[in-house]
Amino acid sequence: MTANVGGNPWVAKTVSFKGGLTGALYDASGFVNDQDRISFQFVNTNNLILNKYYDLDTKSSVENLNANVSYYLRGNNYMSKKGTFVITKFKSGEYIEGEINVAVSNFIDKDIQISDCIFKIEIKE
Repeated sequence: MTANVGGNPWVAKTVSFKGGLTGALYDASGFVNDQDRISFQFVNTNNLILNKYYDLDTKSSVENLNANVSYYLRGNNYMSKKGTFVITKFKSGEYIEGEINVAVSNFIDKDIQISDCIFKIEIKE
């Protein structure tokens, strides 16, 4: 998983992808360390359309796979505020690939822009 976070290059040292049951929560995460990670979560893969751009905002909805992005930095949790994601490849129980572009916020400090967040992760259960 790679990204541009707040204008700076960001590269995960480790990644994980969990999920696999229809209707269950999927979680794709990239970690620099325990204090710096990006986590992308979604459900409702029955409605998943590959290469479709879905909205990320504060109103998670079934139409947008109830998706959310969290960015954890030194104990601060930032949640998706406004942006998009696309899943380009997906096979339940095997792999996921896509891209995220989103502003995240803790609703106190300045929003952080996560752009060109590319993920290619094999599912490890």
